[in-house]
Formats: sequence, structure tokens, C-alpha cells
Amino acid sequence: MPLFPWRALITTNYNQAIERGFAVAAQNGISTLACRAVRTDAELAAGHGAGEVALYKPHGCLSLLYDPDAPLVLTARDYYNSTTKRKRINSEIRDLASKYSTLFIGYSLVDYNFNNIYYELGESLKTYLSRSYSVGPLAPHKKSYMEQVFQRRDITMIDDKFDSFVIRLADEFGFLATPGVFDLLITEFSRPDVVNRLGSQYVAELPSKIRNELIARGLVTP
Repeated sequence: MPLFPWRALITTNYNQAIERGFAVAAQNGISTLACRAVRTDAELAAGHGAGEVALYKPHGCLSLLYDPDAPLVLTARDYYNSTTKRKRINSEIRDLASKYSTLFIGYSLVDYNFNNIYYELGESLKTYLSRSYSVGPLAPHKKSYMEQVFQRRDITMIDDKFDSFVIRLADEFGFLATPGVFDLLITEFSRPDVVNRLGSQYVAELPSKIRNELIARGLVTP
């Protein structure tokens, strides 16, 4: 993810996996981009500098557990508290969604906040709403139905997992040739159960250079 100049990142997760990913990329010298978490309206007002990608956290973050202006969204009532405390963040997310295509990664598309934003935008912008994309594995018996349902919302479904999708995207942009990227990917795939969790269907869709190296290391069968 740190290889791409995202306009912004948005997560409903409470962990700091994305921030750690950017830190690892910087430590390994494979990206000059930094990630700036935006957890409160005050942090949004502070802005972010050149080379920083804003990471919006409308559901809160474990790094701010006791801040009354940064509530975690755990219950239906918490949605109300969060939208009240984070009016500017939600407005900014709405503005971004109205101007740019959104790439949903492993997302169920049923979150209350995001559905409200997209329904409102769909009603106001009609055919001017930018097409968005959702990446996630689709069950074969539901694939056609899901594609038709979300097509009506101008969302194209992509049957893939995050790992294989973003790696193939990086390969198309030539990022796998960036010094350190290939070795770091192989190191990550060598961790216990990473290949198994990805599954043979999506391993087969990895760039041949990576797949061949995984085969050579005995991590994947030919």
C-alpha cells in the first residue's frame, strides 16, 4: 500500500496495521510516503504535509482509548456519538467520495456510516457519482447476483483478495522492480500460514516472478 500515492485512506478498523505497514516500508527504504492518522476533527484541522497520506479513522483507534472526542464505534449508539464528534471527518470523507473513485478492500459494504454517505451521494449526484470498486473473494454461487446488485450502485465487484490484487497492481505499475520490494514480499509470504490463508486460487494469480520464487522455496506447489 505505501507504494501508491493514494488521495486518502479510510479504515473502520481500530488497530494500527496500516500505520505499521507504512513504517516498515520507510524503514526498508522502499517508500518515501508517510501515513498520518486522522482520528479526531482537531487532527483533521491540523492538516497533513507533503508526502503524507491521510488515514481517516471514523470509528476510532486503539491509540486514543480515553479521548472523549475520539470514541470507538462498538454499538449502534456509538455511531451517533462518532458522527457528532467527527462531523468534519465525515464531511471530508463524503467530499472525497463525491470527487474520486473509491476502492473498497475486503469490505462488506454494509457499514451504516458508509452506506448513508453513498446513498446520499447517489441521490444528489446521480450519474455523476464516480464509479467505485470493491475487492474481495466472491462465492461462486453468489458472484453473478452480487455483481448485478452493486452494479446498480456504480460499484464494480472484483473477485480477488487484497494481497494478490494489490501485488498484481504494483506489478502493472512496475513497482516490484523497486529495490527491496520483491525481497520484502517474499519474506512476508514466508511467514507461517500466509500462503495458506491466501488460497491456491489467488496464489495462482500472483505475478509469475513471485509465484516461481515461492515454488522454488517449497511454499507453493507447481
